[in-house]
Amino acid sequence: MKVIHPPWAGGLRNLLHIWRKPHIILDPDEGIVGPPGPEGPAGPPGPQGEPGVVENAELGYITARRQSDQAITNDTPTTVNFLFGATIEGTLEDFWYPSTPTYLTVQEECAYFIHGQVVWDVSSTGRRVLSIDVDGSSVAGVRCGAIPYVAQVQQVSVVVSCTVGQHVSLVVTQTSGSALSLAANTYAPQLTMVKLKGMKGDIGATGPTGPAGPSGTIGVGTSFPEDPVGDQLFILKSS
Repeated sequence: MKVIHPPWAGGLRNLLHIWRKPHIILDPDEGIVGPPGPEGPAGPPGPQGEPGVVENAELGYITARRQSDQAITNDTPTTVNFLFGATIEGTLEDFWYPSTPTYLTVQEECAYFIHGQVVWDVSSTGRRVLSIDVDGSSVAGVRCGAIPYVAQVQQVSVVVSCTVGQHVSLVVTQTSGSALSLAANTYAPQLTMVKLKGMKGDIGATGPTGPAGPSGTIGVGTSFPEDPVGDQLFILKSS
């Protein structure tokens, strides 16, 4: 509805009738204030949780230990055979397959602390070598000369990242001049793997909802509102 004629166009009677009703004067320079803008979009998701801490080693390790002596040929690299009836300890027992007793098979990709230990029978000649192999390649080793009159203990350790399906084994060499045995006892020959990688933390919570959008722009005062309240009259004031 637009005002086309001035209020006095219908005579004094019409003019008095208009001013008996409540009215609002609209200024073309002000107009009607627009409604508030829509609510802003939700904020971005929160950051990913921090990586988990390293768990207790008792929750992720395996030790394979041979229960009998193993003869090692002179000057011949030989993989330690833990045999079908090896002693297996720890929670990663699925790393051990009795049908392949010369190595442990990695079942989870992560970093591992790997430790090997053997005891040589008494011999006063030659050298002794102990190494940790992953898929047939040495990742750590130790070499020393013979110690006369005593059984000789050798140990080797390494931290290495492994992938699923890799084979971890112990390899020994001796140069005493004849066959020499690895002596079996309660701590050797043995191969231990300890999982070092903890579980990742949970994904962070979704961020808070963004702030409300800005209010609408000021309306242009060139027309009346469509729904006057009660008997209100809207008079457009000339600028």
